[in-house]
Amino acid sequence: LLLARPALPSALGGQTTYLRINGQSMLPQLVGGDLVGVRPAPSYGVGDVVAYRNPDLGIVVHRIVGWDGEQFVLRGDNNSEDDGYHAEPSNVIG
Repeated sequence: LLLARPALPSALGGQTTYLRINGQSMLPQLVGGDLVGVRPAPSYGVGDVVAYRNPDLGIVVHRIVGWDGEQFVLRGDNNSEDDGYHAEPSNVIG
């Protein structure tokens, strides 16, 4: 479960959502309690870490590891299996 709070910091040039990491799925890069800033990008690809809306879990921060048609296949760096939910690009926050 992650907490999200949108903001408009002028120093960053646009909308940024701040998320506090809860869990161990992105160890060692992201640790529970870390605060991350998330901004939309023009495109996303394999290797990118993204925050996305999962209908069962809420907002999840995981890495794109592949494609399933037009959907992203995602996995936490500390997980051995892909996420069961494949996100549409419209589900990605940034």
